[in-house]
Amino acid sequence: MNHAKKTPTFLFLTIAMSAAAWAQLEELISTTEPSPVPGETLVRPVDHRWDACAIPIEYRVNDAQDPIANPNGPAFLTLAEATQAFQDAFDSWNQIPTSFIEFQIAGATTNTGAPGLDFINELTFGALPQDVLGRSDSFILPFDLQFPAGADFDGDGDADVSAAIASVQDVDGDGDLEYPAGFFAAGTILDNDVIFNNTATGATFTTAAADADASSDNADLVAVAVHEFGHSHGLSHSSLNNTSATDGSGATMYPTIDSNDPDDQLAVRTLHPEDIAYSSFFYPEGSANTGPAALQAGDIAFDRVYGVITGEVTYGPTGDSIAGASVSATDFLTGEVVVTGVSGEVVLTEDADGNLGVFNDPAIGIVNGTYQLPVPRGFYHVGVEALDGDPVGAEQVNFTSLIGATYGFLDFEEEFWNFREGALGDDAGRANIVSVRPGRTRHASFVTNVTTALGAFDGDDGNLSPLPAGAYLAVRIPRDDILNAFGGARIDVHGFTWKVNVFDNSTVPAFEEAMITDGVLNADGTATLALNAPIYSESPFIAQDEDFAPFYLPSASAYGSLIFTWLRFNIIEEVFIVLRVSTTTPFPGASQLPPIFPIDLPGNGNTFFSPDGATFFPQSFNALANLIVSER
Repeated sequence: MNHAKKTPTFLFLTIAMSAAAWAQLEELISTTEPSPVPGETLVRPVDHRWDACAIPIEYRVNDAQDPIANPNGPAFLTLAEATQAFQDAFDSWNQIPTSFIEFQIAGATTNTGAPGLDFINELTFGALPQDVLGRSDSFILPFDLQFPAGADFDGDGDADVSAAIASVQDVDGDGDLEYPAGFFAAGTILDNDVIFNNTATGATFTTAAADADASSDNADLVAVAVHEFGHSHGLSHSSLNNTSATDGSGATMYPTIDSNDPDDQLAVRTLHPEDIAYSSFFYPEGSANTGPAALQAGDIAFDRVYGVITGEVTYGPTGDSIAGASVSATDFLTGEVVVTGVSGEVVLTEDADGNLGVFNDPAIGIVNGTYQLPVPRGFYHVGVEALDGDPVGAEQVNFTSLIGATYGFLDFEEEFWNFREGALGDDAGRANIVSVRPGRTRHASFVTNVTTALGAFDGDDGNLSPLPAGAYLAVRIPRDDILNAFGGARIDVHGFTWKVNVFDNSTVPAFEEAMITDGVLNADGTATLALNAPIYSESPFIAQDEDFAPFYLPSASAYGSLIFTWLRFNIIEEVFIVLRVSTTTPFPGASQLPPIFPIDLPGNGNTFFSPDGATFFPQSFNALANLIVSER
C-alpha cells in the first residue's frame, strides 16, 4: 500500500497488503458460504499469521549490493553494517518476554532480481516510491490447505513441502525453506520479503543512532526496520501518535517517521507498550505446552501480565455496528495511552467470475462492531474515535476498517466510555474507570453520540505560519448558528474540536490555554474577547497531532443551557473558541517551533488573530475548529 507524503519532513513506512482488525494484517479469503445474493458466496478478511512451526523465522540478507548503492549519491552502507542493523531491529521484537515471535538471520542470498515467493525470507535494498522508506511484502495462503509432501508451490522444480520434518527448515541445504506436510490455515504467511528504499527522496540510511540528526538526508535504518518487521509478523499500522501530555512519541507501528526529528527516530527504535501488547496477543507465550509458544527460560505467560478490554461500538444515529472505530485504553494513573485497536468484522460478496461487492445493507456487510484491547494490569479510561484520516484513515489500517468506512459511519466525534453510554445526553468527556486484571476480560461498549459540528470550513488547504509565543487564535461561532440549531430548541454543548499539527513528531502540541468565551464584534471588523472571564477554560491545554483535539466541557447539558440562555436574552453577544500559543520559549523539538494550524481558504471572516489578546483581527482564512453540540 503506497501513500502520499504528509509533508516534506515526513517519509512513510508502508506495507504491501492491507491490514486488519485489532491491529492484525488481513487477507480477503473466498469461502463457500452462501451470500444473501443468489448465486454468490461470502468473502471474509482473515488474519496474517506465521504458523508456530515456522518460528524462529529465518531471513537472508541480499548480498547482491555490497556496498549498498545510493543512486542519489555515493555508497552509504556496507552489507555488514546493514546486517547488524537488521539484527538489532529483530532483537527488539525477540526480547519481548510475553511474545513467542522470534526472527533470525540465517545468512545471505544473492538476488539481482525482484524478491518474490521463493521461500526465502529476504532483506534487501531496492527502488520503491520516493516517499516510502520501506515495505514488507508477505505472501499469504489464500485458503485452508493440506500441504502434501513434495508440493512445489513456487514452481522452481524444488519441493517446498517435506514429510520428514515437523518445523520449517532448509532440509536440502539449497538456501530456501521447506514446510512440513500437514494442514495450514488461510492467512498463514508463507514468505516475507522486506525492501528498504535506497532511492527515497532525501533519505540516506544511517545505522548509528547518533547520526539520526535533524537532517532529511539521514533516516535511521534500525528504526525503519523495527517498524517493517512488525508488519513482517502480521501487525498493522497504528493510529497512536501521541502517548501522553508529556510524550509526543507514539507506537512504532504508526505509519510515518520524521526524518528531520532525531527523537522521533529513536522513539521508533524502542517498542511502545502497544507494539509489545499486540505482538504478545497474537503470539502469546505460555499458550502451548510444547513448541515455540511453550514457556522457556526468560519467558512470561501472556495471561500473567495481560487482561483484555472488549466491547461493541454502535453508531448512535442508526443503531448499526461500526467497523473502523479506533478504540483506545489510557492509563488512569499516568495519563499515557497504552493501546489502541480497531473495531469490527465485515463480509463481502463474490460472484461466479470472482468480482467482489460490498453489501448495500450494513446489517449484512458489518457482522459486528466488536474490539479487543490487550492491556497490562491497571485502571483505564477507554475512548473511541473514527478512523477518518485524522491522524490516520481507514485505508491505512485494514480491510475491515476500509470496508466499514464505505457505510458512512466514521463521522462521529471522539468520546470516552462511561456508565451513561447512549446516543443522546452523554457527556463526551466524562470517563469511568475500567479495572483490568491479568487473565481477565472486562467489557466497555459504546454508543456514539449524535452530535452536530458548528463551524464553517471546507478542508485542509495548508498550514498557517507559526504564531509567536503568547499569541491567540480565535474562531467565532455565529450566534444564529447556535440559537437555530435543532429548530431553536435548547442544546447540549460538549465543547469544541480544533485541528493542529506539530513540526516534530516527537513533540506534544501544547498550548498555554484553551477556552470558550464570549465577545463582541466591533464596527471596524475587529473583535474584543472576554479572556479574563471565559465561560470555561483549561490551562495548559494538550491538543492532538494531526487530529481534531477535543476540548471537553464538564457538563454538556449545564453549559448548553447557560450558553443558549445568555445568547437568547442578549447577556452575551457572540461565542468564541480560543487557543493561545505557549509563552515559554524556546519551544521543544528539533525545529524549536510551536504547534501549527491547518487552515481552509478562503476565509469567511470568523477566524481572528491577536498577538497579545487586546484586539483580535479578522483573518483571510478559516481555522479548522468546531463547536460540538447535540439536541437536548
